[in-house]
Amino acid sequence: MKMATISSTISWKTIDLPVLASIEKTTDARELAHENWPKWASGSTQFNRVLAYSLPADSRLHSTLPSINLTALLTERIDMKDDPNIYNYNIYLVAETTSGKLYQ
Repeated sequence: MKMATISSTISWKTIDLPVLASIEKTTDARELAHENWPKWASGSTQFNRVLAYSLPADSRLHSTLPSINLTALLTERIDMKDDPNIYNYNIYLVAETTSGKLYQ
């Protein structure tokens, strides 16, 4: 029997978040001011806050890109359709390449 292969629709996308340079190589979570949110979050009325933190070098999370730094964005999103648990939390990885570009 032949197995069908399904390609992933997920891909790394370039992002521009200069604020991440201020938290590189720290493990402190920092809440980002609304003007520093990624465009996909700042354009939504559901996001309540976005926090960013760098992952320790010995973290078990690894990028498939040649990277020098991994940062995580933690988002808090409010969705009334999920009542009574209206708060939703998601983690998004941001990888910095050796050339200094950021990908999410």
